[in-house]
Order: sequence, then structure tokens, then C-alpha cells
Amino acid sequence: MERPWNHINIEECSESLENIPSLIYCLEPHPYISLGAPYPNGTSPWKLRSQVITLLVKAQEILQGEFPSLQLAVFDAYRPISVQSFMIQYSINQECLKRGLDRLKIDHTREVDKVIKDVSRFWAEPSLDPLTPPPHSTGAAID
Repeated sequence: MERPWNHINIEECSESLENIPSLIYCLEPHPYISLGAPYPNGTSPWKLRSQVITLLVKAQEILQGEFPSLQLAVFDAYRPISVQSFMIQYSINQECLKRGLDRLKIDHTREVDKVIKDVSRFWAEPSLDPLTPPPHSTGAAID
């Protein structure tokens, strides 16, 4: 499935990845780590580019200025390509189980193709092109 950002080249700004400050609530345990997603050793899903953190903190301050009892919550942030790939396959497998499909059975091919199409509406296939990486893999996107 074509995504709006697929044709936008990213210019590396060499901005550092930093831990999301405790002012921002991060869902623990991290949902993808709980599923066994392969984050490389020492890699935290709770990192973002420093400018994104600055904007997130500003949004939190504005929110609490208006609604003091509310707090932003982050479900997911930095997602390496290995995790993106894992989550796509995990989601396809789960949806096949839900629909009673065996991915290896030839007579299920059409239905499995439909599952893959359905999953691709939510999960984007990661680009290995360094000029068009997925936004989460750059530390520039949050859920």
C-alpha cells in the first residue's frame, strides 16, 4: 500500500535520539517487547529525536495548562526496521489464526493475500531505502 511519505526523501539532520522524559507517560511494559519484538541490545523504544521531544513536552505543557488532570501517553516511539518487520508478520499470523487460515496451505492463498492486504492498511512495509525510511525508524514519529 502506498503511503503519503513514500516519495519524500529524508535529509539526515544528525539530531540525536534521546529518552522521552518522565514528564510524558510511556506505556509499560512496552507492548511490542511483550510480544517478543526484536529490539537490538540496548535499544529502547522510548527514544525520539531531540526536536520531537521538545515539541512533545511543549504539547504536554499546553495540555496541562488547559486540563491539569490530563497527561499525554505514548504507546510507541522508536521502532527499528527489525521490529516493524516482526510486527507485520506477527499481525498477519494473528489475523490468519483469527480467520482459521494456514499460511502454508496452497488452498488458503487467496484468503491469506486478503489478510496481508488488510494488515497493510495498519502496518506499513518498512523501506530499506535510506532516503525513505519509515518515520518510526528515524525517531520522528510516536503513537
